[in-house]
Amino acid sequence: MLTPNSTAYGWLMLAGIFVSIALWSRVAKRDSRLVLIYIAALSGAFLGAKIVYLAAEGWLHWHDENRWLILATGKSITGALLGGYVAVEIAKRMLGYTSATGDWFAIIAPVGIMLGRAGCVLHGCCLGRACEANWFTVNDSSGIARWPAAQMELLFNALALGGVLLLRSRTYATDTPSPPSEERAGERRPPTSPNDIEPPVETPLPGPLPALRCGEREKTSRLVRAPDYVLAGQHFHLYLIAYGLFRFVHEFWRETPPILGPFSGYQIAALALVALGAVGFIRRRNARLFAERGVHAASPPVAEPMAKF
Repeated sequence: MLTPNSTAYGWLMLAGIFVSIALWSRVAKRDSRLVLIYIAALSGAFLGAKIVYLAAEGWLHWHDENRWLILATGKSITGALLGGYVAVEIAKRMLGYTSATGDWFAIIAPVGIMLGRAGCVLHGCCLGRACEANWFTVNDSSGIARWPAAQMELLFNALALGGVLLLRSRTYATDTPSPPSEERAGERRPPTSPNDIEPPVETPLPGPLPALRCGEREKTSRLVRAPDYVLAGQHFHLYLIAYGLFRFVHEFWRETPPILGPFSGYQIAALALVALGAVGFIRRRNARLFAERGVHAASPPVAEPMAKF
């Protein structure tokens, strides 16, 4: 039977998907392959969310009389991140897309997770452990005081989103010295003697330029120019590492069954997130270092500038 809270939970989950589609559609106009990459990310996220849930705790409900409903509705955020990341890398390799896409997902993922966790708060699922009542605890449907697990994850993703936006607002300073004050903005000092007058320099005219359609030059420059904000192309790697570490520690306060000593299956998945993010970060950094040194190996992926939302 559907309740108002369960209905709100479902709508918030759909809202997370629609928001991600709206954000991605702004940047997918640059390359039709980005649509296929997003579909791969969404499909991989759903598949990974289900697999990790079944491995972490779904199998424990096999003898429950409502097992089919539990198995059908159960899912995991850690699994969604793992599955989505792997699916995107496979899709990019198959499509021959070499530019980095993680900086976009570093904004889309926290927004979607925040909406999903808001649904958890309304639905009363993903509970924290029972603890002594305090100002920060929340009561479940039975009136038992619990650690605010869903609220803490919502807060973490809000802070992570703010951190990513802060990185995007910071740009690297260039080493090019600024011109003297009297020569700025195209200004030149007036000549004080005939010797100060410079003779005109004849510059050979270039050959005929290829004809470009209206807006084509601007579009090309957007596709080629690499962004100059801090840690471009690494934001999703940083998010995976940060969320994995947070989730591993936070699991000790969540009401999830341990399957390996004191550790839950979600903690194992969280460590996989940390490892995946760290490996991706190191590979991207090394590829750029090789490119800067003129090593003509595999071309490193270059992050494209993100559309302004």
